[in-house]
Amino acid sequence: MDDFDLKCLPLDFVGQSRPSKVIEALYEKKAAEEKRAIKILHKSKQDICDKYDRLFKEQSTELKHGLHEIRGLIKNELFDSKIKSNHDNANYMEKHNFKNIYKRIYDYTKQQDGLVESFYSNSVKLEKEKSKEFSDALKIFYQEIKRISNRLPHECDEQIQMELKNVNETILCNNRNYIELKCQLQAEIQNYARNAIQELRHIKDCWIKFLRSQSEYALGNLKKQYTPALSETIQTLQDKTKELADNLRTVDLTSVEQDPSKWLNNLRQTLANVDQRAQKIIINYKQAAVLIYNRCFNELHVIEEALREMSNAEAIPEDQTEMYTPALEDIRTLYDVEIDTIQTAWNKLVDKLTKTIDNTYNFLNAATILWQKHFRRTEVLQLIMLKDMENMVKLNNTLTEPYETKMNILIDTLRQEASKEKTHKTMGEVMKLLSVIEGLYMNQYQSEVAVPKKYKNLLELKVDILIEEVKRFLEVYPPDKEKDPKIQRKRASQTSEIADPNDNLIPNQMLYCEFQIGAISNWQFGLWECIGNYVETAKTEIMKETDQWIQKHIIRMGKRKDIRLNIHGMRLRSIEAYIYKERLEELCIHESRLAEHKNAVERRIPTLNDMLRSLQDSFDTITKDYYNAIQAFERKSLESMNSCAVASLKPILSGKTETTEEKIDLLAQDYLSKCNTFANSIKSSHVAFLENIKLFYDGGSFSAAEVKNVIKELAKIEAQVEKTVTNVRKDVESNKTQTLAKVQLKSNEFNSTLNTIIDEHKFVEILQKKQKVVQRALLTEVCTVAQKRKTLNDKCEKFKLEMLTQCGNFSYFEEFVDGATDILKTLKNLAQCMDVIVPIKFYSEKGEPAVWKSNSTMQHSLNPNKNHGPIEQEITKTLFNFEAHQHENTYFGDLNRLLRKGWDETLVYAQDFYNTHHSFFLSEDKIAHHYHKLLNNLYETYLNMQNQCETRSIRDTKEYLFLAGNYLVFLEEYIEVYIDEYDRQTLRNFEQFFDTEIKQKLLKTQSTIRNQYAEMQKKLKPLHGHPNNRLMLENLQIEAENIYSESKELVESIKEPYVENLGEELKKDVTNYFAVQELIPEVSQEMQSLKMAVDDLDAKLNEKVDLLKAMVNYSTIDSTSRYNHSILGHCKSFLIDYDSRLIEYDQTVPTLILKNENGNSIRESLSKDTLSNSTASSNRLSLESGCSSQTDDSEFYDPFLTDLKEKYNKYCKEVENMNFEELLETLRLEWSCAVSKVLSLYTVKYDQL
Repeated sequence: MDDFDLKCLPLDFVGQSRPSKVIEALYEKKAAEEKRAIKILHKSKQDICDKYDRLFKEQSTELKHGLHEIRGLIKNELFDSKIKSNHDNANYMEKHNFKNIYKRIYDYTKQQDGLVESFYSNSVKLEKEKSKEFSDALKIFYQEIKRISNRLPHECDEQIQMELKNVNETILCNNRNYIELKCQLQAEIQNYARNAIQELRHIKDCWIKFLRSQSEYALGNLKKQYTPALSETIQTLQDKTKELADNLRTVDLTSVEQDPSKWLNNLRQTLANVDQRAQKIIINYKQAAVLIYNRCFNELHVIEEALREMSNAEAIPEDQTEMYTPALEDIRTLYDVEIDTIQTAWNKLVDKLTKTIDNTYNFLNAATILWQKHFRRTEVLQLIMLKDMENMVKLNNTLTEPYETKMNILIDTLRQEASKEKTHKTMGEVMKLLSVIEGLYMNQYQSEVAVPKKYKNLLELKVDILIEEVKRFLEVYPPDKEKDPKIQRKRASQTSEIADPNDNLIPNQMLYCEFQIGAISNWQFGLWECIGNYVETAKTEIMKETDQWIQKHIIRMGKRKDIRLNIHGMRLRSIEAYIYKERLEELCIHESRLAEHKNAVERRIPTLNDMLRSLQDSFDTITKDYYNAIQAFERKSLESMNSCAVASLKPILSGKTETTEEKIDLLAQDYLSKCNTFANSIKSSHVAFLENIKLFYDGGSFSAAEVKNVIKELAKIEAQVEKTVTNVRKDVESNKTQTLAKVQLKSNEFNSTLNTIIDEHKFVEILQKKQKVVQRALLTEVCTVAQKRKTLNDKCEKFKLEMLTQCGNFSYFEEFVDGATDILKTLKNLAQCMDVIVPIKFYSEKGEPAVWKSNSTMQHSLNPNKNHGPIEQEITKTLFNFEAHQHENTYFGDLNRLLRKGWDETLVYAQDFYNTHHSFFLSEDKIAHHYHKLLNNLYETYLNMQNQCETRSIRDTKEYLFLAGNYLVFLEEYIEVYIDEYDRQTLRNFEQFFDTEIKQKLLKTQSTIRNQYAEMQKKLKPLHGHPNNRLMLENLQIEAENIYSESKELVESIKEPYVENLGEELKKDVTNYFAVQELIPEVSQEMQSLKMAVDDLDAKLNEKVDLLKAMVNYSTIDSTSRYNHSILGHCKSFLIDYDSRLIEYDQTVPTLILKNENGNSIRESLSKDTLSNSTASSNRLSLESGCSSQTDDSEFYDPFLTDLKEKYNKYCKEVENMNFEELLETLRLEWSCAVSKVLSLYTVKYDQL
């Protein structure tokens, strides 16, 4: 076909030149990044697959455990039912227990279905999440390859589409597996449940048979044992009931001693009630007879409701009851007997009528509800049968689902088979499975039809129950045989009975009621006889209706079977027409297209050997052009200014070489590209062929297996083409290798010259770099010292702030001593580091180094093989004119050490270069061709750096001296202020201690004693003075004496502990005072040591500055001096700046500001003049520590101790002046007076008696 013809380049196609090595490297970098991105994508996909495989395994394990656990519960239920329903425990088992077990099995089955559904939904959800993560990974990969842009956009899209296709195939396959697994599990669950239910039914049937046999046996025994007694009991119960009813109904009528008018009213009311009930009952008897005769048992509930309404009838008004009997006057007129006789006769008749109406009412009421239980049993049985049929249909549908699922899978497989043979085989499997399904439908129909047939057997039992119930009803309610029409006719033809003499006493109204009630009895007998006739035909009639109901549902099942078979019959024809034949036609088309594609490829293979002959001539022309370019590069290299410029020629040379090699390679690649183009055209045609292939889920007609077969066939064609192209490539590579060897030889010769020129430039650049390294090291050292000084200054300022805050605090003094000593030691160490050495001479006696005086030395330096050691030593001695080992670990010594290190390294490097480098390509203005000229340049450079180090060390030393001096002045003033503040705080604290710990507690004790006596005064009442209450008064007296004794014991020893506490506080304050005095010399010693070091350093620094000024002045006066002008200019500017800084230092005065408790300033600015005042307290600072710390009357030598002693004596005296004994006696006297006053209240009164 035309769509599959190969598309290749025309024969006159001219290829573009091959890109440079830079572009090729870029392409290689992009290709590597693309491979890395593909590797990351594959790793991400593998991680995602591993993650979700692990989650799926966890879900599978949970499902397995859940199903196994539920099945164990079902087995336990069945086992328990077997145990409970065996012959030993059958009597304890009930029917509802089986219903509960069935319900639990049903619930367990639903739980299993729920687990499977949850597992399926979770699996699908995981698959969706997995596909989403795949999509995200592909998005990231797509963005990455677009960023890399190694391929064309459509190629990137094709790759992404291929990845998406693989992902979609995997997801679809997994979803299909999930559906199959779900259907399989559900089928297993339903099958297991069906087997469990069948087993439960079998257990129930065995239990029912056993109980039935037991019941039949027990029923026979009961009939034999209790039938006579039951009959006798029923008769006795009826007699007692009759007697009770007679008593209840005649209780008001049989009393002949009541008022006649009241009796007559009651009688009329009774007759009216009986008459109305009789009328209603006879109507209901007529309806009931008609309904029962016509077998309309469902409508008997109407009569039941009517009878229920009769019991709720309202009372009849009195004016409506007068017609049932004559008036009392008429009775006395009509009857010539006593009223008592009439009452007896009428009461007997009314009683008879009442009993009759009650019997007929009860009979009719029982007859109306006789069939209700039967109807309920029938309805329940029908519902059970319908539910059973529904369950059977659902079970059959469930059993059919696995076959249907398998059929769908086979149909799907048939639609996607990769070959005709597999298609024929799959079609055979489909036909076999269709036959199996058809047989399954027939078997299911038989099982479904068998369900309603069970209804007939069960209903026969219920009909038997109904017949027995009707017979029992006829026995319980026997008829009045006298009401039999045959007997009545027979009795009417015989002689009349003897008349009752009381019949003449009965009025016509009452006779009418008796006649009407007799009619009801006749209807009762007729209804009883109708029900008895029904017993003979009941079973036949009911079973006829049962057969109709069963047949109706069998017809429904038959229709369902016919519909399923008709639909099933159409499936085979549909599969053959729309799937099987269509798939065969598609496979035939696919085979023909693949054969046409193979023929098109085979016609293009012999066209590769025609372009090889013109390749060698092009190689020779390119080599000649390369030789001419090398000569131009040699001229440019000698004119360059630095190594980078020369080195930049190397890439150009390399580029030229690469360009030449690329041209050679391009010619070879051009030919090879044509070979590759041919091979790629074959691959492109394969890709085009595959692109036209669409899988089924894309709307095509190819399956994945068929595509794999096609890919295998195309791979065979590609292997044949690749073999032909490989042979041609070998010939091209051989010619290219020989030409590239000539180009590489010429390139190596020129590279050697360039390397020599680059070495000369690098030597000069490295010397400059070493000088920069030395300068950077010097700057680092200077910054380090400055940072140390700044850190120390910050520490001093922070410590100053802390000292000012804690001034006068004894607990802080030791911390102050440690901190101040630490800073002083640090300043002393820094003073040693900043030590000033002997000034350096920046010149010789005659203005230049002595080494340059010897012309012979210069001449010797021209010889490259000459040893330069003496020259270097003399220049080094002139440059570093001091003993370095005497100034180790000093600031300026470290700076010169760094200079010396850089100087030595530079000389070593220069010696190595000039010892190995004898000829120079560069001119002398670019590089020193002689070693002595290089030494002269280095000397000038390092001399200038040494001068800068000298001036910097002077400036840093002066700043250090300013920092140390300020700190010393501050400490001296602070110690003086601290002692004053400490004295003031100690005296204040001593006073507060007396007030809070002694005085207040003693006053509180006095208050407590007063409160106790006040409480006793409150307890003392006037009644205590009565002679009869003397015992109460004595108790109070005893309590008062106890208080007095306890208080006296307390006050006798109360003062001594407080005086001792005051003495202990005094001892503590004195001890602390002398402790402070002992620590002050430690700080003073460190301050004196630092001051000596600072003074020594300041003297050296001033001497050095004076010498530097003298040198500058000499150079200004002596015009013949040959000093370095740049050095002299730097020294002049430094001295000017130094003098200005000295003025600033002199104007700066340290300040110490303290505030008392009220916020007022204690001491303000401290100037130089005030420093002399520090001697004012020298006597205090030099106190002997041997002062007595005892609280005796020894002499105190310090004002503070004197004040403290005075306060102590004052407070002791104040404690002694507190008279507790006098207070106790006063309170005791007041109590005695109060007692006497109470006693005096009753003295006169009782003395008169």
